[in-house]
Amino acid sequence: MCIRTDERHGAEFECDERAASSAQVFRPRLHAYLRAFERNGVKTNAAMAYYEGGGALVAMARSKDQDAAALYREVACWVAARQRQADAAQIPTK
Repeated sequence: MCIRTDERHGAEFECDERAASSAQVFRPRLHAYLRAFERNGVKTNAAMAYYEGGGALVAMARSKDQDAAALYREVACWVAARQRQADAAQIPTK
């Protein structure tokens, strides 16, 4: 899981299966990244690319681990809210 930002090119959000399987390390990082995007204006002011490797989001959505499933819903709601904001403000999304 990583985040890359560049003022000229926007931001990159990358997630892999560790977000579903690593409750102690990678889930907290994913939460922290989403909050950092919000604090630093990335959510509302930057173009973003999303990368998801190996079915991580599907694994989280289907997980019997309630925390993993909740993280999936958080990410999905975050992306959907960001898209609604972009649509309303015509912020570049590519």
